[in-house]
Amino acid sequence: MSASGCGTGLAQLPGVLDETTPRGSILIVDDEPAVAEMLRDIFVSQGYAVDGATNGGDALMLASLSRPDAVILDIKLPDSTGADVLARIHGLDASISVVMLSGSDDEDMARALLKAGAMDYIRKPFQFDQLIQAVSLAVEVGKERPRRGVVLPFHPDRRRRSAPVTEPEPVQLAPCAEAQALSLPRHS
Repeated sequence: MSASGCGTGLAQLPGVLDETTPRGSILIVDDEPAVAEMLRDIFVSQGYAVDGATNGGDALMLASLSRPDAVILDIKLPDSTGADVLARIHGLDASISVVMLSGSDDEDMARALLKAGAMDYIRKPFQFDQLIQAVSLAVEVGKERPRRGVVLPFHPDRRRRSAPVTEPEPVQLAPCAEAQALSLPRHS
């Protein structure tokens, strides 16, 4: 109970206000920038570490490097299908929980994806509460499963960091070299 006696205070919920300890890690895979950004904002505000990919190839690379607790995976991607990426993620590490997003009402596809290992199937447009609940459960399940292979720390900013720009130090010429350079004959 909070000090007011009305439920749990936000400061008591793990990961909500403690910026150093995320509630879990999520990889968002969607080729629609507006959807991806909206999802990122939602889950960052919920206290998760979030990374994103706009195609299946990048999603597989990021999943193999950092093994997120959960993946939010769109069905339609520019370079592959969500079903193919789901199979390849689970081939890489079956401990990664995947929540599928789709604009389709195809019940057979939904059943096939759930049978193939997706933890949940959410239709667009989705209810935020339903999505948050499904992804939160996927993260918790993913955190509990043992990881396979080498896992690098999840760092959503690792691809966004630019190399430090440093200007080269000017090199001082020795007085003799300067004089010689000035007295060299010029060839025309």
